[in-house]
Amino acid sequence: MTVIDLIEQWFKKAKSDLNVARNTFETMQPKELDIICFHCQQAAEKALKAYLILHDIEPERTHNLEKLCNDCGQYDDSFSEFLEICKIMSQYAVQPRYPDDFLNITETETEQALEYAQSIYDFCWTKIFS
Repeated sequence: MTVIDLIEQWFKKAKSDLNVARNTFETMQPKELDIICFHCQQAAEKALKAYLILHDIEPERTHNLEKLCNDCGQYDDSFSEFLEICKIMSQYAVQPRYPDDFLNITETETEQALEYAQSIYDFCWTKIFS
């Protein structure tokens, strides 16, 4: 398997997370905002990891998007524009999955998470394939 094949697999999984998040947001009632945000975080995480793989870096097993974004920034300074977004999105990795770590996520925050995830996905895709 080539590096590009592996990167494409990461993007396929990221796209799947984006699709689940968007479809769940648009069709499920009541909206499961925490699960939607979790899938947004996962999509962003996989896109950032795909970028690291491009640079022969084995991505760390972490859900900390800020850390991953900083790692990507070692190869391209323009990733710094996503640091604040990554900081926000990182909170959706673990906390929404457990009842004792409940987050009060609003529909507006969820819409923003969808936009953030898509922007990170698109940015990484462009950096790799353009």
